[in-house]
Amino acid sequence: MADAKLCLIDANSLFYRAFYAIKADLATSSGQPTNAVFGFVKMVNRILEELAPEYLGVCFDVGKKTHRTEKFAEYKIHRSPMPDALVSQVPLIKEVVAAYSFASFEAQGFEADDVIATLVHRMEKKVDKTVIVSSDKDMLQLVSDDVEVYNPYKEGGIVFTEALVKEKFGVEPKRIADLIALMGDASDNIPGAHGIGEKTARELLQDFKDAEDLIKNSSKIKREAVRSIIENNREAIRMSRELALLRNDVPLDADLKTLKLRPPDTQKLWEVFARLEFKGMLKELSQERLSISGGLATAIPTLSFSDVGEILAKIARQKIFSFFIDEDTAGTAFKVNIALGDEGVYQTDDISFLKKVFAQKAWVAIGHDVKAAQRIFRQHGIPFEVKFFDTMLAAYLTQSSRASRDLESLLWDFLSLKGVSRQDYLGKESHFLFRLKSVLEKELKEKDLLGLFGEVEMPLVDVLAEMEETGIAIDIDGLRELSRQMEKKLDRLIHKIYAMAGCEFNINSPKQLGDVLFNKLKLPVVKKTKTGVSTDEEVLTKLSRDNELPRILLEYRQVTKLVTTYIDVLP
Repeated sequence: MADAKLCLIDANSLFYRAFYAIKADLATSSGQPTNAVFGFVKMVNRILEELAPEYLGVCFDVGKKTHRTEKFAEYKIHRSPMPDALVSQVPLIKEVVAAYSFASFEAQGFEADDVIATLVHRMEKKVDKTVIVSSDKDMLQLVSDDVEVYNPYKEGGIVFTEALVKEKFGVEPKRIADLIALMGDASDNIPGAHGIGEKTARELLQDFKDAEDLIKNSSKIKREAVRSIIENNREAIRMSRELALLRNDVPLDADLKTLKLRPPDTQKLWEVFARLEFKGMLKELSQERLSISGGLATAIPTLSFSDVGEILAKIARQKIFSFFIDEDTAGTAFKVNIALGDEGVYQTDDISFLKKVFAQKAWVAIGHDVKAAQRIFRQHGIPFEVKFFDTMLAAYLTQSSRASRDLESLLWDFLSLKGVSRQDYLGKESHFLFRLKSVLEKELKEKDLLGLFGEVEMPLVDVLAEMEETGIAIDIDGLRELSRQMEKKLDRLIHKIYAMAGCEFNINSPKQLGDVLFNKLKLPVVKKTKTGVSTDEEVLTKLSRDNELPRILLEYRQVTKLVTTYIDVLP
């Protein structure tokens, strides 16, 4: 097991951070908050990718009553109760952990910290390296040659080794509990010795082996005030050390075999992600999962395409059909699946048949992103005489603020087909487009948008498709000449700015510009940001009322944008 790497995750540390880091309104359509679960899954996936462990355990707290509260009733008393919105997500997080097939540990009366300490102790010498994922300072006492603590949130991710713990806290990992015993820990309401701060605690531990050694030899403390504090707080220091010290004797049913990282239960993950409406995660998962059990596509038959005349006659009778183009990655070949209702789907690449179908002015063709379909059809000489109903455009009109309008999202939102992936309807898209049309048409009618859809949006598709195919002519020589003129103008503006500022600096650097405007020229500060004073357009516009330099800076920015966005880029 010399190369084995064990990863131990402090679940509570991760999901608390996720809960407060991700917007609180992230929830399912039924109102179930999901921000903590979402952040937890994202972080776990990042950990798996970055650390690539062979063994993994996820450790949870259980309730508020622990061996520490028995010793000191006010332990962590200042902490607010877990918010209800987070309480409701903890069972979901545990479901996710189970679906990933991770080993999960918790023990009544103990915190996740103690569970992790026990696992570290048990796996000592059985694995080459253990990495603890946590932002809890208490964990640092476990750091050794073979154990590291990875804080994924600090400074973009920081790994605490023995050397780094010593550098940042002034003591070795094994004496972190002694440091806390002296200076206390406000977040856990560990009292320590009132009046001893971190700096003094560090200094004391340079001269004594540990907190107990310090207490027993307090007469050797040189500073009288410090000596008095230690002697008056002996029991508080001893109790604080007990509270800070992690237990490694938690009763757990765990061995190396239990911790072995196993493949996730893709089906369970799918079900959980679908229930939580994690569409992006479902898309990623669908690469590994061909179809849900009894999936949609398997229930829709592929109909025989042998009698073209009969199919044309069927379409002629109902005068409406749906279609979807499946194009290969190279864009050189395609197939079209066509549906006439709920009976099934026809699949064809017969160009002559498609020309006949799409040449019928009296027929309606339901499609998704019709403009993209027209691009493909034009390459093969297929006409566009039918009347189109574009589900993508219809969805845009009914819900103009929606973030995504891909077919998968529409099936989720308009047909309530939760947990649908691209794999579930591959080759059968037209079947669902037929169903979508009736729902979207009803919404358009209810919102009085049928006229806008039929008279403006759909006719505009043809116009835009032709524009994209034709392109736009540009005068390259004219733009080159304009670029030369703008270059001269920028040169003049730059010299003018330097002259008015009384120095040369990087005009495009907000920091350097702010230094010139507000420190050197003493112009009034209009607005501040997290990183300093603002020099945005609004600020420069206000300053330009009484000062010439901000006006010249605005002109410089306008010319620069013209050059970099259009004049030099369009050719």
